[in-house]
Amino acid sequence: MLNGGETGCRLFLRFNFLRKEEFMKKTGNKTLPLFTGLAALFFFLFGAVLTVGAVDGEEYCIDIEKLVSVDDGESFTDADTVAEAPVATNGVLYKLVVGNCGEAELTDVTVTDGDLGINENIGTLEPGETRILTKDDAGFYNLDQPDRCTPSEPSEEVNTANVTGIGCGPKLEDCDKAWVKCEAPKIGCRVTAGGNDTFEGNYYTYGGEAGANTALQPQPKGNWTHHQKKGPDGHFIFHAGTASAPPGTEIDVIVCSDPGGCKPSGDPPSPAKQIDFAGVGTFKNIKNPSDALESAIEKETYHWFEVHMEDLGEPAANKNGDLDNCPVGGSGTDAFDTPPDFEPADCDCPNFYRIRIFEGVIPVFDTDTGEVVNVNKQDIIYEVYGYVEGGNLQIHRLTGFDRKSLPEN
Repeated sequence: MLNGGETGCRLFLRFNFLRKEEFMKKTGNKTLPLFTGLAALFFFLFGAVLTVGAVDGEEYCIDIEKLVSVDDGESFTDADTVAEAPVATNGVLYKLVVGNCGEAELTDVTVTDGDLGINENIGTLEPGETRILTKDDAGFYNLDQPDRCTPSEPSEEVNTANVTGIGCGPKLEDCDKAWVKCEAPKIGCRVTAGGNDTFEGNYYTYGGEAGANTALQPQPKGNWTHHQKKGPDGHFIFHAGTASAPPGTEIDVIVCSDPGGCKPSGDPPSPAKQIDFAGVGTFKNIKNPSDALESAIEKETYHWFEVHMEDLGEPAANKNGDLDNCPVGGSGTDAFDTPPDFEPADCDCPNFYRIRIFEGVIPVFDTDTGEVVNVNKQDIIYEVYGYVEGGNLQIHRLTGFDRKSLPEN
């Protein structure tokens, strides 16, 4: 018992066979009076907990939970492991829940998070009291991390919040981690383009739209035509989603990357510098094909194709020698590689265009969707690329039609 007007506490032993880590974390008993030393050593070695109690046998306990939100606070996750981590593409919001899980008052309760620059004393916690700390609380505004996840490559981020408090003498402490998986943001965009180039003796023109308002039914994701005029690969027209293309040809997927447009690329500028789209198309008007194209049959074989474009402002003819400092293959982005490879484009280079056409198949159609289910996505039979010599391409923001009809891939 305490003497009148005096304050103090005494020790009692309660043996809970827990992990040694829990002993150290929850009780804070790193040093003990000499008269309990041997007993403490025995139980510490065997993973027992020596709990410090108050005069009347009350327990002291402190707890912290760090929660993370990737939807601006609509929901929070207790992501203690990578497997539980939510996926974020830009901002991350944290919330801390600090509690007195014991039976006696805790004083000098201090919350720290070195990664976020937080070190705040929140005072006293009564038995069973829980305090929720958010970005709106003084000293905790850094719980809002709007730029936490803005990666060019996926990453996994973790940080730890800590809490300490004083019970009956020893300092109690607890900590909790919060994981988040960072991924590059998905950008919605559309493109309209038309141009002409030469690659290794092949002269060609191209044009169409992917996800644009003019891409109406029957193919709401757009249409594309590539016209090989002359050169080592002969002559042909390859098209997908056009009025004259057969059913089942279409643009299936659109991927926008590299946020922010180059000048002069619209005002406001484009939402992205690069766009990739892919789908199924067919050949027509084949003449003098190369050996690689011998297997293509007009209007019968269906071919997977992939287009990559970079909207960097101007065709090559207007760049006045800038090509000397531009990589031959453009930025190097390959949205359909495994895994996808996204690289930044150089705004000092001209617009860029690449198309790949793959080995054809006699199509097998899904009876419900009408889509071709047996396309070959491995064997390239035709590929040309280069900086745009004539014409232009424009990556645009999504408009009403696009937002209603297209996923923002």
